[in-house]
Amino acid sequence: MIQPDKAIGTVTIDDLEITTFFSIIDIENLKKQHYVILAVNNEDYISYRIPFFDNGETAVLFTFHKGKILYVSIGLGAKNDFPEYEITEKKKAIIKDRLKSIGGEHVYRWGSVQYSEDPKGGNVGIFVRYNNNN
Repeated sequence: MIQPDKAIGTVTIDDLEITTFFSIIDIENLKKQHYVILAVNNEDYISYRIPFFDNGETAVLFTFHKGKILYVSIGLGAKNDFPEYEITEKKKAIIKDRLKSIGGEHVYRWGSVQYSEDPKGGNVGIFVRYNNNN
């Protein structure tokens, strides 16, 4: 279950709280409980992916810029058994329903929440962007 605190930008997924202060140290702590994959590591950006979260219902990608959380992409977990790298109408509908259940797309003082579709990567998700790097 995904629950955002719209006033301060905290997003809770299952038992994990993601705040505007979420850090790479928090990722290291997550590695003790979850399978965490290093997705991108270049000069300024680093991303980690948890493919099986919230009992497999949710996959989460954390992207950091110069050590600060930049965005969190919340997608469908392995339990949903959809084809990888392919956007289906059912995937889109599930993500849009989840987005609607947390208040829909919106811009806040701390950042924004929006629907995200990456045709090249074949992914859809809820994109939570933080204003930490402005």
